[in-house]
Amino acid sequence: MMRYVSKRHLWRLERSYMAQKQQSLHVLVASARRSPPTAVAKANERLHTKSTRDRDESLQLDHRFQSVYDTNNNDWKDWFSPVEYVSPWQDNNNNNNTNSWLQPLDFPPADYATRHLIQLLQELYHQGEPASFDRVSVQRCNRVLQQLLDTKDMMQGRAARADAILQTMELFDSGPTTTTAVGFSPTAATTTRTSTVTRNSAGAQQQQQQQQRPTRLPFDIPKPSRETYNTVLKLYAASKMADSASSSATPVVSTRHCIPDRCQALVHKMTWRYQHLGELDMQPTAFHWNQVLIAWRDANRDWDKAAHAAKIFLEQRAGGRVDVSSYIITLLVCRWGQDKGNEKAALLGANVAVKLWQQVMEEAIVQTNGNGSSNDNYAIAAGPTIEQLPSHFYAHFLQAIRSLPNGSHLRDTYFDACFAKACQHGKVNTIVLNEFLVHAHSPKVFGRWLGRYKDSVRGKSATEASQIYFAEIPSEWKAHAD
Repeated sequence: MMRYVSKRHLWRLERSYMAQKQQSLHVLVASARRSPPTAVAKANERLHTKSTRDRDESLQLDHRFQSVYDTNNNDWKDWFSPVEYVSPWQDNNNNNNTNSWLQPLDFPPADYATRHLIQLLQELYHQGEPASFDRVSVQRCNRVLQQLLDTKDMMQGRAARADAILQTMELFDSGPTTTTAVGFSPTAATTTRTSTVTRNSAGAQQQQQQQQRPTRLPFDIPKPSRETYNTVLKLYAASKMADSASSSATPVVSTRHCIPDRCQALVHKMTWRYQHLGELDMQPTAFHWNQVLIAWRDANRDWDKAAHAAKIFLEQRAGGRVDVSSYIITLLVCRWGQDKGNEKAALLGANVAVKLWQQVMEEAIVQTNGNGSSNDNYAIAAGPTIEQLPSHFYAHFLQAIRSLPNGSHLRDTYFDACFAKACQHGKVNTIVLNEFLVHAHSPKVFGRWLGRYKDSVRGKSATEASQIYFAEIPSEWKAHAD
């Protein structure tokens, strides 16, 4: 039966062996002092050679355990302090590592496993071959990421730690700022180094660092897969307040990138891999852009995030990369200010929701009238049609435009238009009806649709009146409600 030996134990054995060897050399020198001068010189030379070799190995070890290379700034990101990174089995509570990008996870087993995985990836990248029998593969990385996602407790920083694993895996392919071929190629790397040295006046030192990159890689290169990106995106989308911002906790995401921006960068990286590396399974779909929209929904950073989410939605809708969930999530972003009591954000969200409604309905009119030919200037987006949108779309739209001023022509117009479309397509459910009953303040608009049923609900409570209205409205209005 094989017994697992931790790295700490191996490190202690190595230190003990080196101490014994050092002691034996000192004994040899001491005995050689009573011998002829030639023996003393040889012993001193052996001791000096060993000390030089140990120092060189130590320097190489320090470089090997550096973090991910940032091609934009020609610098190494210091994710962990040197002590913490070289010894991944220890926590960093007493290191006072204020410059570290990542902090220890609250769950020690996950903390140790992820640090160890990053260390193995670094060894494989810098040495060009596994440094031990503890192999690392894409499947192993994805399994660790999935374990982080499946954690029941909301571990602070788990999305950032998963992102660190992903960025380390991305070392094994050429980044968007390079022009190398698929995968790591020594020839392409040499070309890149030469051009970098030409552009950079201090390129000699940079060339020396990059020449330490490996020239041999195993057949199973742990490059990120579609599952890798999917899991990291889902982790960021599920992180919410725990990972986005906290006044009392140490930030776990780099200050240069908030969570929505980072999610968008990950999807753009998938697009780059699809277009430049020929990885066909990396083409982003509505699922990936929905994770970006969810990140904007849960972000607590900007009052104008409804505008950011709407811009992403419209861009991806034009390319057919949205689904029904994309509409719902975007409207949820629009009503965020209303839920949080932020009047400025609520008013902006209401106006953004109106613009989205205009875009969707105007396109539906073009499709209905048959004017969407290739000769027209109006481009019809691919995706769900107006008939495929669920009842929740109308409910969330009515909730988003509540913040428009009472009695304003804009509010009355779009309450009327929304309820009319819901009736036309048979999407009126109890939520849509209650929103209209409670928040349609215009007597004219209310009377147009429900005025004929006023006598039936006279003297009834609000709950009973809602039930009576729903029972008496035409069946065509609720034929396709969900």
